[in-house]
Amino acid sequence: MFPIRKTLKAFLQAKQNIELNRQLAQIKRQDWGEVACVFQPGKSGSTSALDALLRSNYKYPVCHLHSFKDGVDTWNPTVKLEFLRRLRKGFGGRVKLIIPIREPISRNKSSFLQHVERHKRQPWDGIDFSVEEYWQMYLKSEKRFWLLNWFDNELKPHFGIDVYAQPFAGDHGVYTHKNVEALIYHHDIPDDKKSRLLCDFLKTSDITVSRSNITASKKSSLPENLQLKPTREYIEEMLHSKYASHFFKEKIAEISNKYQKNN
Repeated sequence: MFPIRKTLKAFLQAKQNIELNRQLAQIKRQDWGEVACVFQPGKSGSTSALDALLRSNYKYPVCHLHSFKDGVDTWNPTVKLEFLRRLRKGFGGRVKLIIPIREPISRNKSSFLQHVERHKRQPWDGIDFSVEEYWQMYLKSEKRFWLLNWFDNELKPHFGIDVYAQPFAGDHGVYTHKNVEALIYHHDIPDDKKSRLLCDFLKTSDITVSRSNITASKKSSLPENLQLKPTREYIEEMLHSKYASHFFKEKIAEISNKYQKNN
């Protein structure tokens, strides 16, 4: 049985590689004068933006990327592979980055709820903690800094844009460096405003954003409205960060009151 399973696995892998190469060949024939990349750290409405672009008449390649350190996304990995290959060789076309952002406390909670099973697989000497106990561990873990450091660790080194060197006013802004433009916007602005921003940014008239990929609707997720309270220290740490102070300066008092009153 073992040789049969090994042969079958090799056959399926070869078949997958053939299909991947076929898709890559097709993608390479596309017009790469421009590429749109929905690029952000996750749990900020990236799927909604991606789905809107794929439904539109935008004629250039579209890819989805959370991090240059992660593996290939499950969504259309061939587009991402080709985009990264061209970047390494010095891509000369226009790069349009779409970056929805979210205040850090709700974003981290949403990420925790979606991936709570990963925390349960950690080697805790067989101890089965409650969700609340896992949450308290998360609040003290290095994972809480992922979003806060994302622009310095991902956007700046790979695309040359230092968002903190320029002001961010209101709920959206456009940042430019050489052939790269980045549209950054609050993920909770109305869908019709997101649609207008994307249409203007990509010069395409039929982009319509609608909500998708809601954490609460995922089978592997806990309810998004599950009551998990952040500590006062955590609230202060998140809202006094460089990230929150830059992108949510006008909302910090409102966000702080929202969480402090529930503690």
